[in-house]
Amino acid sequence: MKLYSFLTIVGIFIRLNAYQFNYKKEGSDWKGTCANGEKQSPINIKEEEAFNLQTPPLKFHNIKKYLKGSRLINNGKTVRIHNQLEFFHISNGGLPGKYSIKYIDFHWGKGKGRGSEHRLSGISSDMEMQIVATKIGGKVKDLNYYAIFAFLFEAFPGTANDLPGALLDAFKNVKQVGKSRLISPITFKWLIGKQLGEFYRYKGSLTSPPCSENAIWTIFRKKRRISLFIKKVLNSIQLKKHEVANFRKIQPLNGRKVYKRVKKR
Repeated sequence: MKLYSFLTIVGIFIRLNAYQFNYKKEGSDWKGTCANGEKQSPINIKEEEAFNLQTPPLKFHNIKKYLKGSRLINNGKTVRIHNQLEFFHISNGGLPGKYSIKYIDFHWGKGKGRGSEHRLSGISSDMEMQIVATKIGGKVKDLNYYAIFAFLFEAFPGTANDLPGALLDAFKNVKQVGKSRLISPITFKWLIGKQLGEFYRYKGSLTSPPCSENAIWTIFRKKRRISLFIKKVLNSIQLKKHEVANFRKIQPLNGRKVYKRVKKR
């Protein structure tokens, strides 16, 4: 019993310690695999150096269903959509199996063109939405256990937004750490948009501690839009340690190949 209690305490400490991090140095002071890994994320994707990927398109299952009971929460590191996402599945597109969505994170920063974690040809975007999924039937230590799907957003004047109004409304109500907001029902299809046929693919890691190197990344080529007002709302969201941005710095490729799937013209 004592041994069990000790191991339980150790396990809790390890989990808590993994989340005692901040973005003040954009992750350059993180330890462990974050510092020593060879397949870290995010990366700068050079279009001209990406290899062609010959694969069928991604298949999104149940995307016409509504997100009911999902909440947006400010956990001090990001704002995250969770709850009621597991029945949305993604397969095909060169993925090594079918994946179930677990949560959706957002990354942003102050200043025009700052906020995304990934860059395209050296250029960052104003926001990045990351859909994090896990392999159905897989184990957390398995290769490619995580599949992460990233959407890049640019901010423009006006009111045009490529995200549902219900989500934008939720952003306004989670400005303090610990705040959460029930999201009015929206379809998953509305959240991810339409232009999903072209994307980049590489093998990498989680972009925050413990930076586990068992993730397969999909970054969609077509950038989407948010209004400058929404960027302002994101910049007003309070994070821990008084941070104003939550993106990690670019990591070296270390010989990894980046692939691109492009539709035939």
